[in-house]
Amino acid sequence: MEGLGTSKRSEKVINRNSRWMLHYQDACAGVIARYDGYLAKFLGDGVLAYFGYPRAHEDAAERAVHAGRGIVEAVGRLAPRSGHRLAVRVGIATGIVVVAANAAPKRGFGAFRERR
Repeated sequence: MEGLGTSKRSEKVINRNSRWMLHYQDACAGVIARYDGYLAKFLGDGVLAYFGYPRAHEDAAERAVHAGRGIVEAVGRLAPRSGHRLAVRVGIATGIVVVAANAAPKRGFGAFRERR
């Protein structure tokens, strides 16, 4: 998931007042938590979240879709003082993945997708 207009326009709008970046991140984190997702990291105005890790759910893909829609709605309700409307786009990858603590040395854990 990443903010639309990344990174040039959104950096100008959001970083003028870092409070909005915190509101943005809080909105995303809250929705991800609501659907029992795992917030792996923020990448600038991007967010990496896993569903079905560390706790497996049969409906992990559905949870990811609901969270994506929830994030779009939550961020759409944010209103920076600049008057610009914030928007996001969401990408969801499905399939079998393996998440391992030692998969990405020096960076913590990583996720690998099954190749067909």
